[in-house]
Amino acid sequence: MKLRLLLLVVICIILNNSCFLVDFSSSSGDTNINVSDYSSGVAPLAVFFDGEDYGAAYADEPFHDLEYRWNFGDTANENETWDYGARPGEILKNETTGPVSAHVYEVPGDYRATLTIWDGSDEAVKTVTYSITVTDPETVFAESTYAVSFDGDFSDAPSGATELTSSDFDSAMATALAAGAKRILFKAGQSFDFDSTTTISGDGPYLVGSFGSGDSPVITATDGSVYGIYYQADDIRVMDLEFDGASFTDSTVRAASIYADNALLLRVYAHDLGCLAACGGSNIAIVECEEYNIVGGSGNMGIWAADVFGFFVAGNKFDNNSGGEHCLRYQGGTEGVFCSNYFTKAASMKHLLTIRGDGDEEYVSGRHVVNDNYFDGTDSPGTFLNTIAPQNSVQYEPIEDVIWERNYHRSGSSTTRHLVVTAYKVTVRNNLCDTSDASSSVCFSLSGPTGDVGLPDPYDHKLYNNTIYSNGTGGLTGIQIYSEEGVIYNTVIKNNFLYAPNTTLSGENNGGPNMYTDYESDGDAIISSNTLNADISSESTDVFLHLAVQPPSDDPNDWILQSNSYGASRGEDVPVWSDYFGESLYDSSSRNLGAILAQ
Repeated sequence: MKLRLLLLVVICIILNNSCFLVDFSSSSGDTNINVSDYSSGVAPLAVFFDGEDYGAAYADEPFHDLEYRWNFGDTANENETWDYGARPGEILKNETTGPVSAHVYEVPGDYRATLTIWDGSDEAVKTVTYSITVTDPETVFAESTYAVSFDGDFSDAPSGATELTSSDFDSAMATALAAGAKRILFKAGQSFDFDSTTTISGDGPYLVGSFGSGDSPVITATDGSVYGIYYQADDIRVMDLEFDGASFTDSTVRAASIYADNALLLRVYAHDLGCLAACGGSNIAIVECEEYNIVGGSGNMGIWAADVFGFFVAGNKFDNNSGGEHCLRYQGGTEGVFCSNYFTKAASMKHLLTIRGDGDEEYVSGRHVVNDNYFDGTDSPGTFLNTIAPQNSVQYEPIEDVIWERNYHRSGSSTTRHLVVTAYKVTVRNNLCDTSDASSSVCFSLSGPTGDVGLPDPYDHKLYNNTIYSNGTGGLTGIQIYSEEGVIYNTVIKNNFLYAPNTTLSGENNGGPNMYTDYESDGDAIISSNTLNADISSESTDVFLHLAVQPPSDDPNDWILQSNSYGASRGEDVPVWSDYFGESLYDSSSRNLGAILAQ
């Protein structure tokens, strides 16, 4: 029988300092809603979506147990793919999954986006479409554009732009803003410097970017304690610029400091500085940016974000070059979306991505989606690659509702944990984890809170269909449940596949190999249909070919489970509705162990 869904879809959209919610429903057929009056904005426009509540009638835990499939209707760029992440060059920007999501529309026009909520019970899908209108910056900024060139070459500047000759970024910005400019463009291929912070405030929209062809304008700091742009204005986008921090020893240089609503950082390259961006506010998007070589020591990192509500981080490359601290620290917020990014070389004892709670105890952080990222620990000196946990044992920082899926994890020699979870209601599914370079490691660690700050015991974690491999000889545990104090309740661990052909140690407490270890005293974990410990390893002279290529590279095709593997068609029916490649699963599908369907 065709599935009939009642959908209410909410759209949280950037528009002139506002976030609008739009509701609509239908019991059958397509519902076409024209909401252009609420979704209009100037290109490039970042649009935020929240669809969780509208599957509430179809699952007890709709955030975790339903699949929300988005097609953003971006026909102008429908074949564009992300350059970074777990499958670079393959994952379309125009499509994704997750109960919360976001998209950047760069080309002016009218768009029709679609949400489908899927529970695997029927081939028929319920669709809801709605309209988005993106306006032309040439029209919006026709009377308020400044073009800046250091040598007086204004070829390719927008028609009607006020021309300003200057080599000082901060001085040019101040002059243009004082004259009422809303769009300020710097000549491509030219260099500018700055020794003071430019603050932008007032009513948007604003756009700071480049004009002409060639490389992005290079903005170089000549002082070690300045920010390129300090955003206090709502509705702003900064794009196609390069910020050079000049490697001051005690640098606190930032490309951007964003404490406002509705901000977009697009294709900004920042290097040899203290921070790409520091963020706080609502609806902030950092897309297709790069940061390299964080300098200046403690307190500096790729991105610092705190109290961000609606945070879209997609298609970026983060490489700290082992300097500063974390690649990305998210210290409190809700509706974070982190997709198709590449993370590497956080500093020693720091993390590639760390998701934390609100230290002021004002709200529960969470409702985040982390998917299709590449977490590269190869040259990262940190021991824990990623965490979803409070910053320490003395902070009350609850975190709830996180999905961690379709990510690729690779260990380094220092890696002991790929993901540490001290939170509530976290689903980890369809991930690939290569621990070959670690001497001894745990892929996924579920931990109870430490310290006496009143955090309740963790509960409702789900770990489904993850594939873990090691070509090394050291100890290995796929999933660990560990709580020094209290217990971890209602954990479900199913359909996970682990293979380590060269590992010979055995037993829970001597380094593995183990599919899972449980160090809590009286929890109620449900653990079934995973790799048996006896099947994890084999004699090196008789290695069974479970994966398409052994040892596998980061090409996911290497990780395809072979049809004659014991893990093929052995999995249970679980609420996972697609695999690592996005292939649809049904509740009647034959399930494998691991993240990829048998071929």
